[in-house]
Amino acid sequence: MFPGHQFVVAPRAAVSLLAGAFFFVLCLGMDQRAEGLPGACEDAAELAFLPSPIAPWKGAPLRVIFSVEKPLEGEIRLTAPDGSIAAQSRERHGGPPYFWFAEIKSPAAGTWRATLVREQAPVECRTITG
Repeated sequence: MFPGHQFVVAPRAAVSLLAGAFFFVLCLGMDQRAEGLPGACEDAAELAFLPSPIAPWKGAPLRVIFSVEKPLEGEIRLTAPDGSIAAQSRERHGGPPYFWFAEIKSPAAGTWRATLVREQAPVECRTITG
């Protein structure tokens, strides 16, 4: 599994303070992930991850997109703060770029995790957490 990023659905007052820090961490983490991959996981470095809004808050829908240039098979999952899978989709759209999309209309406050589980990938490259 690759090091990933979790995101926190916060009260609206904290959003402006978290937005800049979250964006910085998201960008920094994506660069580190791309540089640190072993040769077998090179195609995972071509994945892009985008939560919307970048700094989610309670009361606003949470949307997550994983995008890639190659037609990979997989499933996107959004895991709620309580550990349950709140949304998942095997439907890949577009091409190229290809993308998976998941949405939670009213997310609970807390730490959420977005995961792309890729089929036909080496075990160490199968799960990518954004």
